[in-house]
Amino acid sequence: MLALLFLLTFAASDNGLAKDETPKASNDQETESLLRLAQTELSAKRYLNVMIYVDRIISRHPENQTAHYYRALAMHYLNNTAAARAEYVLAATGPNAEVAKRAHAGLAALGGSKPIAVAAKPSPGDAKQSSSTNRNAPEPTSSNSKPTLAVDAPRGTMIMVLSDDATSNELQAVYKDLERAYQGRIRFEKYRFEDSKNKPLLEKYNIEDAPIAVFLNKEGQSVDRMEDFLDCRPTLKEKLNALLN
Repeated sequence: MLALLFLLTFAASDNGLAKDETPKASNDQETESLLRLAQTELSAKRYLNVMIYVDRIISRHPENQTAHYYRALAMHYLNNTAAARAEYVLAATGPNAEVAKRAHAGLAALGGSKPIAVAAKPSPGDAKQSSSTNRNAPEPTSSNSKPTLAVDAPRGTMIMVLSDDATSNELQAVYKDLERAYQGRIRFEKYRFEDSKNKPLLEKYNIEDAPIAVFLNKEGQSVDRMEDFLDCRPTLKEKLNALLN
Protein backbone atom coordinates (compact mmCIF):
# COMPACT_ATOMS: atom_id res chain seq x y z
CA MET A 1 0.00 0.00 0.00
CA LEU A 2 2.95 2.34 0.61
CA ALA A 3 3.86 2.11 -3.06
CA LEU A 4 0.34 3.14 -4.03
CA LEU A 5 0.38 6.05 -1.57
CA PHE A 6 3.67 7.13 -3.15
CA LEU A 7 2.09 7.09 -6.61
CA LEU A 8 -0.90 9.08 -5.40
CA THR A 9 1.35 11.70 -3.80
CA PHE A 10 2.97 12.43 -7.14
CA ALA A 11 -0.27 12.26 -9.10
CA ALA A 12 -1.80 14.84 -6.78
CA SER A 13 1.15 17.21 -7.04
CA ASP A 14 1.54 19.65 -9.92
CA ASN A 15 4.40 17.88 -11.65
CA GLY A 16 3.23 18.36 -15.20
CA LEU A 17 0.99 15.32 -15.56
CA ALA A 18 -2.07 17.46 -16.07
CA LYS A 19 -0.42 19.30 -18.94
CA ASP A 20 -0.16 18.39 -22.61
CA GLU A 21 1.19 14.87 -22.99
CA THR A 22 -1.06 13.55 -25.75
CA PRO A 23 -1.69 14.44 -29.38
CA LYS A 24 -2.93 17.98 -30.01
CA ALA A 25 -6.46 16.72 -30.66
CA SER A 26 -6.94 16.27 -26.92
CA ASN A 27 -5.16 19.44 -25.88
CA ASP A 28 -8.24 21.61 -25.41
CA GLN A 29 -9.19 23.86 -22.56
CA GLU A 30 -11.95 21.61 -21.23
CA THR A 31 -9.64 18.60 -21.11
CA GLU A 32 -7.02 20.55 -19.19
CA SER A 33 -9.70 21.75 -16.75
CA LEU A 34 -11.02 18.22 -16.22
CA LEU A 35 -7.51 16.89 -15.60
CA ARG A 36 -6.96 19.57 -12.97
CA LEU A 37 -10.25 18.68 -11.31
CA ALA A 38 -9.34 14.98 -11.33
CA GLN A 39 -5.96 15.83 -9.83
CA THR A 40 -7.64 17.81 -7.02
CA GLU A 41 -10.08 14.97 -6.30
CA LEU A 42 -7.23 12.44 -6.19
CA SER A 43 -5.54 14.57 -3.56
CA ALA A 44 -8.80 14.70 -1.57
CA LYS A 45 -9.26 10.92 -1.99
CA ARG A 46 -12.66 11.38 -3.64
CA TYR A 47 -12.08 8.63 -6.16
CA LEU A 48 -15.62 8.48 -7.52
CA ASN A 49 -15.34 12.09 -8.65
CA VAL A 50 -12.00 11.26 -10.25
CA MET A 51 -13.70 8.54 -12.27
CA ILE A 52 -16.41 10.91 -13.49
CA TYR A 53 -13.92 13.55 -14.66
CA VAL A 54 -11.51 11.21 -16.43
CA ASP A 55 -14.31 9.22 -18.03
CA ARG A 56 -15.48 12.44 -19.66
CA ILE A 57 -12.02 12.93 -21.12
CA ILE A 58 -11.58 9.33 -22.24
CA SER A 59 -14.99 9.26 -23.94
CA ARG A 60 -13.82 12.05 -26.26
CA HIS A 61 -10.05 11.47 -26.27
CA PRO A 62 -9.33 7.78 -25.61
CA GLU A 63 -5.64 8.40 -26.30
CA ASN A 64 -5.22 10.71 -23.29
CA GLN A 65 -2.51 8.98 -21.29
CA THR A 66 -2.79 10.98 -18.08
CA ALA A 67 -6.55 10.39 -17.88
CA HIS A 68 -5.92 6.63 -18.04
CA TYR A 69 -3.27 6.92 -15.34
CA TYR A 70 -5.57 8.85 -13.01
CA ARG A 71 -8.34 6.35 -13.70
CA ALA A 72 -5.95 3.51 -12.85
CA LEU A 73 -5.08 5.12 -9.51
CA ALA A 74 -8.75 5.63 -8.65
CA MET A 75 -9.62 2.02 -9.53
CA HIS A 76 -6.57 0.77 -7.60
CA TYR A 77 -7.75 2.55 -4.47
CA LEU A 78 -11.30 1.31 -5.01
CA ASN A 79 -9.83 -2.21 -5.04
CA ASN A 80 -10.95 -2.99 -8.59
CA THR A 81 -7.61 -4.53 -9.50
CA ALA A 82 -8.63 -5.86 -12.91
CA ALA A 83 -9.78 -2.44 -14.10
CA ALA A 84 -6.75 -0.76 -12.51
CA ARG A 85 -4.39 -3.14 -14.30
CA ALA A 86 -6.06 -2.48 -17.67
CA GLU A 87 -5.78 1.29 -17.20
CA TYR A 88 -2.16 1.08 -16.06
CA VAL A 89 -1.36 -0.89 -19.22
CA LEU A 90 -2.91 1.82 -21.39
CA ALA A 91 -0.99 4.51 -19.53
CA ALA A 92 2.25 2.51 -19.67
CA THR A 93 2.16 2.16 -23.46
CA GLY A 94 1.53 5.81 -24.30
CA PRO A 95 4.10 8.28 -25.66
CA ASN A 96 4.75 10.23 -22.44
CA ALA A 97 7.77 8.67 -20.77
CA GLU A 98 7.04 10.05 -17.30
CA VAL A 99 3.41 8.90 -17.21
CA ALA A 100 4.50 5.50 -18.56
CA LYS A 101 7.11 5.21 -15.81
CA ARG A 102 4.54 5.85 -13.11
CA ALA A 103 2.11 3.43 -14.72
CA HIS A 104 4.82 0.74 -14.60
CA ALA A 105 5.20 1.45 -10.89
CA GLY A 106 1.44 1.08 -10.48
CA LEU A 107 1.49 -2.29 -12.24
CA ALA A 108 4.27 -3.45 -9.97
CA ALA A 109 2.33 -2.28 -6.92
CA LEU A 110 -0.55 -4.51 -8.02
CA GLY A 111 1.88 -7.41 -7.85
CA GLY A 112 2.92 -10.11 -10.27
CA SER A 113 2.80 -7.89 -13.33
CA LYS A 114 5.25 -8.32 -16.17
CA PRO A 115 7.24 -5.34 -17.47
CA ILE A 116 5.72 -3.68 -20.53
CA ALA A 117 7.88 -1.91 -23.07
CA VAL A 118 6.90 1.69 -23.76
CA ALA A 119 5.60 1.63 -27.32
CA ALA A 120 6.68 5.09 -28.46
CA LYS A 121 9.46 7.57 -27.90
CA PRO A 122 8.67 10.64 -25.79
CA SER A 123 6.89 13.35 -27.74
CA PRO A 124 8.01 17.01 -27.78
CA GLY A 125 5.43 17.69 -25.11
CA ASP A 126 7.16 15.18 -22.86
CA ALA A 127 10.46 16.95 -23.21
CA LYS A 128 8.95 20.20 -21.93
CA GLN A 129 7.81 18.61 -18.72
CA SER A 130 10.57 16.05 -18.15
CA SER A 131 12.76 18.40 -16.16
CA SER A 132 10.05 19.00 -13.57
CA THR A 133 8.64 15.47 -13.40
CA ASN A 134 11.67 13.20 -13.54
CA ARG A 135 13.22 14.59 -10.37
CA ASN A 136 10.29 13.49 -8.26
CA ALA A 137 9.06 10.44 -10.14
CA PRO A 138 8.85 7.16 -8.20
CA GLU A 139 10.99 4.40 -9.63
CA PRO A 140 9.04 1.32 -10.78
CA THR A 141 9.41 -1.47 -8.26
CA SER A 142 10.32 -5.05 -9.14
CA SER A 143 7.82 -6.83 -11.32
CA ASN A 144 8.10 -9.76 -8.90
CA SER A 145 6.98 -7.71 -5.91
CA LYS A 146 4.16 -9.12 -3.82
CA PRO A 147 0.72 -7.52 -3.99
CA THR A 148 0.58 -4.44 -1.78
CA LEU A 149 -3.20 -4.30 -1.45
CA ALA A 150 -4.37 -5.40 1.97
CA VAL A 151 -6.02 -8.79 2.27
CA ASP A 152 -9.06 -7.09 3.81
CA ALA A 153 -9.24 -4.41 1.13
CA PRO A 154 -12.59 -2.57 1.00
CA ARG A 155 -15.42 -4.59 -0.49
CA GLY A 156 -17.81 -1.70 -1.05
CA THR A 157 -18.26 2.04 -0.75
CA MET A 158 -20.67 4.27 1.11
CA ILE A 159 -21.15 7.77 -0.29
CA MET A 160 -22.53 10.24 2.21
CA VAL A 161 -23.80 13.52 0.79
CA LEU A 162 -24.37 16.27 3.36
CA SER A 163 -25.83 19.75 3.08
CA ASP A 164 -25.14 22.96 4.95
CA ASP A 165 -28.01 22.58 7.38
CA ALA A 166 -28.18 22.36 11.15
CA THR A 167 -27.92 18.56 11.26
CA SER A 168 -24.55 18.40 9.48
CA ASN A 169 -22.50 18.16 12.67
CA GLU A 170 -24.59 15.29 13.97
CA LEU A 171 -24.34 13.49 10.64
CA GLN A 172 -20.59 14.06 10.60
CA ALA A 173 -20.43 12.16 13.89
CA VAL A 174 -22.45 9.29 12.39
CA TYR A 175 -20.08 9.19 9.41
CA LYS A 176 -16.96 9.11 11.60
CA ASP A 177 -18.36 6.38 13.85
CA LEU A 178 -19.18 4.17 10.87
CA GLU A 179 -15.84 4.87 9.22
CA ARG A 180 -14.04 3.69 12.35
CA ALA A 181 -16.26 0.64 12.77
CA TYR A 182 -15.79 -0.55 9.18
CA GLN A 183 -12.20 0.57 8.63
CA GLY A 184 -10.46 -1.55 6.01
CA ARG A 185 -13.70 -3.28 4.98
CA ILE A 186 -15.84 -0.46 3.56
CA ARG A 187 -14.58 2.69 1.88
CA PHE A 188 -16.29 5.92 2.91
CA GLU A 189 -16.50 9.06 0.79
CA LYS A 190 -18.15 12.27 1.91
CA TYR A 191 -19.41 15.04 -0.38
CA ARG A 192 -21.02 18.44 0.15
CA PHE A 193 -24.32 18.84 -1.68
CA GLU A 194 -23.82 22.55 -2.35
CA ASP A 195 -20.33 22.17 -3.84
CA SER A 196 -20.51 22.64 -7.61
CA LYS A 197 -17.55 20.28 -8.11
CA ASN A 198 -19.75 17.43 -6.94
CA LYS A 199 -22.52 18.05 -9.47
CA PRO A 200 -21.35 15.28 -11.87
CA LEU A 201 -21.41 12.73 -9.05
CA LEU A 202 -24.86 13.87 -7.90
CA GLU A 203 -26.16 13.49 -11.45
CA LYS A 204 -24.56 10.08 -11.91
CA TYR A 205 -26.23 8.65 -8.81
CA ASN A 206 -29.49 10.63 -9.21
CA ILE A 207 -29.03 12.52 -5.96
CA GLU A 208 -31.48 15.41 -5.78
CA ASP A 209 -31.38 16.23 -2.09
CA ALA A 210 -29.30 15.74 1.05
CA PRO A 211 -28.56 14.16 3.40
CA ILE A 212 -28.39 10.80 1.67
CA ALA A 213 -26.23 7.69 1.80
CA VAL A 214 -25.60 5.68 -1.36
CA PHE A 215 -24.12 2.19 -1.19
CA LEU A 216 -21.88 0.86 -3.96
CA ASN A 217 -20.64 -2.66 -4.49
CA LYS A 218 -17.03 -3.53 -5.28
CA GLU A 219 -17.59 -2.77 -8.96
CA GLY A 220 -18.83 0.74 -8.13
CA GLN A 221 -22.48 -0.01 -8.93
CA SER A 222 -25.19 1.59 -6.81
CA VAL A 223 -27.04 -1.19 -4.95
CA ASP A 224 -28.91 0.70 -2.23
CA ARG A 225 -29.54 4.15 -0.74
CA MET A 226 -30.95 5.66 2.40
CA GLU A 227 -32.31 9.07 3.38
CA ASP A 228 -33.12 10.54 6.80
CA PHE A 229 -30.70 8.21 8.54
CA LEU A 230 -29.71 10.36 11.53
CA ASP A 231 -31.53 8.12 14.01
CA CYS A 232 -31.24 4.89 12.02
CA ARG A 233 -27.72 3.63 12.67
CA PRO A 234 -28.83 -0.02 12.97
CA THR A 235 -30.34 0.16 9.48
CA LEU A 236 -27.21 1.83 8.13
CA LYS A 237 -25.13 -1.00 9.57
CA GLU A 238 -27.43 -3.58 8.00
CA LYS A 239 -26.86 -2.03 4.59
CA LEU A 240 -23.10 -1.84 5.13
CA ASN A 241 -23.01 -5.46 6.27
CA ALA A 242 -24.87 -6.42 3.09
CA LEU A 243 -21.95 -5.05 1.07
CA LEU A 244 -19.62 -7.42 2.93
CA ASN A 245 -21.64 -10.54 2.04
